[in-house]
Amino acid sequence: YEISVIGLRLSDTYQDQCVQSNYNYHFVDSEHDLINICASINPEIIMLDILDTTQKFIADLKERSGSKVISFEDNGSGSILTDLTINELYPSITGSDKILCGPDYSFLRNEFEEPNLDLVRDIDILISFGGTDPNDLTVKVLNWLVEAGMTELSVVIVLGLGASRQKEEVEHILTIENVTSFSVVSDVSEMADLMCRSKAAITASGRTVYELAACKVETICICQNPRQLTHLFVSEINGITNLGYFKDVKREDLILAVEEKLSHGMTGSRLDIDFSKSKKNVLTAIRNLVGSES
Repeated sequence: YEISVIGLRLSDTYQDQCVQSNYNYHFVDSEHDLINICASINPEIIMLDILDTTQKFIADLKERSGSKVISFEDNGSGSILTDLTINELYPSITGSDKILCGPDYSFLRNEFEEPNLDLVRDIDILISFGGTDPNDLTVKVLNWLVEAGMTELSVVIVLGLGASRQKEEVEHILTIENVTSFSVVSDVSEMADLMCRSKAAITASGRTVYELAACKVETICICQNPRQLTHLFVSEINGITNLGYFKDVKREDLILAVEEKLSHGMTGSRLDIDFSKSKKNVLTAIRNLVGSES
């Protein structure tokens, strides 16, 4: 396939990544411009990674381009008009057989397909709220652990590249409180190894939950936004403690959950989920869609 990347309202950082890639690229500021570019390219497949779509947008895109349309993480009304939607995190709102949901259709990075589960679990708690951590949950959780006197635990705080504000505040707290057993890392190259060394993790209810499950880490989730509340995998049935929406979570809720998770010992999570075939399931669904034209 000849691949073209169309960036819709991308930040400078992501535009730079497109420029440095080996793909043809276009940058647009509106759905109208995106549709025009797709119509001019006339590709066999259009893959959308723009979250929720509308029926009008999908209808116009298919009519103008004549292409098969695949959408990812799309709970919008447009998902019922796509040829295929992959929602690895969130359940379908329609029950359509063209919408594939759940961990069987996740696509984790290669390092999580065969994580090293033999590593010694020498990290008590891994804190990771990814990206920019818009609600400052890293700082809130850190304060709660310090206030609860859990400063003797081995804790690793992972900060996303966009969390520069949190980094300063986290380091300030650790210095003021003279906490030496907590460490801060960012731009981690071997995240799977870090997770496999962890007994428990505190994170948001996003894709990181699947990564932690693959590494068999006892997990506590705090939802960053209402969308994350619909992630059905994040439940006790899968061995995951979901504390709910961040505005409703109290310190005692978190501390109780941490104590419960650490009481399981050093054996890692009770989860027994195999993600090794998930990526293949996604690729098979896409190839079947392409093959259906012939």
